[in-house]
Amino acid sequence: MKKIVILISALLLLTFVSCSDKPEEQPKNKYGLTSEEEALTNLVAEESVACYYSLLTEDGFGNYILAFPTEWREGYQAELEYDDETFDEAIRYATEALHAQRDEDYGGNEYHIEYTFKGERKIEDKELKNLIDELVEFCYMSRDSILGMKAQTYTVHTYAVAGDGTYVNEQTVDEELYFVEVKDEGWYVSPHEFKLP
Repeated sequence: MKKIVILISALLLLTFVSCSDKPEEQPKNKYGLTSEEEALTNLVAEESVACYYSLLTEDGFGNYILAFPTEWREGYQAELEYDDETFDEAIRYATEALHAQRDEDYGGNEYHIEYTFKGERKIEDKELKNLIDELVEFCYMSRDSILGMKAQTYTVHTYAVAGDGTYVNEQTVDEELYFVEVKDEGWYVSPHEFKLP
C-alpha cells in the first residue's frame, strides 16, 4: 500500500512539473496570428517591397514578380498558357528588354533605386470591398485566401552615377502601394500594382 501511495505521489509530481513547464499561449491578433507570426508576415512584406523595387536592377523581372502572391503568379502563368520553361524564358526576355531600356534612359550608367517607408493608410470598408472584388475577378485570387489589405506610401529615389560621379536622370517621388495579406503566406504587394515591362 505504501508503494502505491509513493507511486501515485510521484505521478502527481510529474504531472504538476510537466503542466508548469507548458508555455503560456501568446495573445493573437484579429487574424488569429501571434505577435511572432505577425512579425514573420511583416518580414514577408518587406521582402516583397524589395522585390517590387528591383524591377530595373540586375535582378530584373524575375525578382519583381516575386513581390506578388503565389496564387496570382500561378494564375498569371496559366492565363499566358506557359509551361515552367516557357515562363522562365519569357522572364529572361523581359529582363533583357528592361535592361536595354534602362541603359538607354540612364546612358548606360550604373542605376540605383532607394526607397523609404513614409506612412500607412487604413483602407476604408467601401474601397476595401471594391479592391478585394477586383482581386477575385481580375487577379486570379480566391476570396477566402485574402485576409486583409493596407496601403503604404514610400519615397522612391532613382538615379544613375556617371563615371565622373555625377548623378544622371535623378528623380524622387512618393508612391502609394496596396498590399494584400494572404492566408498562410503573409503580406505581399497587391497584384493591382503589377505593371508589364
